[in-house]
Amino acid sequence: MAVDFVAGGNTYTNTAIGVTGYPITIHCQHSPDDGSFAFLVNINDASAGANRLATLGLDFGAGGEVNATSEDSGGGSTSATSATVNTGAYNAIGGVWVSTTSRTAWLNGTAATTETTSRTPTGIDQGIIGNSGGATPNGPFGELGIWNAALNDNEMISLSKGVSPLLVRPTSLVHYIPFNQAEAQDAIAGIVWTASGSLSAVAHPPMSRPSVQILQSPPAAVGGTTPKGPLGHPFFGPFAGPVAA
Repeated sequence: MAVDFVAGGNTYTNTAIGVTGYPITIHCQHSPDDGSFAFLVNINDASAGANRLATLGLDFGAGGEVNATSEDSGGGSTSATSATVNTGAYNAIGGVWVSTTSRTAWLNGTAATTETTSRTPTGIDQGIIGNSGGATPNGPFGELGIWNAALNDNEMISLSKGVSPLLVRPTSLVHYIPFNQAEAQDAIAGIVWTASGSLSAVAHPPMSRPSVQILQSPPAAVGGTTPKGPLGHPFFGPFAGPVAA
């Protein structure tokens, strides 16, 4: 499943965001109904209110390009993709913020030009998916990952091909919301982001996820015993087998 956002009314908020400064990577899958301006993911100062331009964030520009923005008291600086989003289909959308002087937007596995104006956001303590001020994503949204690291090009390309965030730099993944139901359950932080507005579950984008491997001890042959290692633990492997009693 994914969650279907409706323009103008849907937001998820987390006031215990697991990143407070650089480096940060954000990546998600989104199928916009149109290419109009919309906030996607903002990481900002909760005391400034939900309608404030993202301190760090992803959005669609007026022409359907993807923007990765950093803002401080001196203004905002943006890396923007030259390509625009495909409407009615899932797009891989991301941003990598390496430092105060490096931010790069990504769209469908292709990086924009890195923007290098020095910006030092302060007071980061809140994450917002969508925006309650009316510029909300319009269409299905899924597979949001947030890392406290700057993912490299190969990792961003892997995400664009449908690899789960769980399989990309997992030791740095601080938030992961698969949107496999109509709420924002964070599988890493162990919380549910607070929802505003009525959201519905729709078809999920195709993904490659880790699977659970079930291990079972092989039975010993009649008249034999299960092989054991030097400490007495059962031994299994490609060359393991029952030994004579």
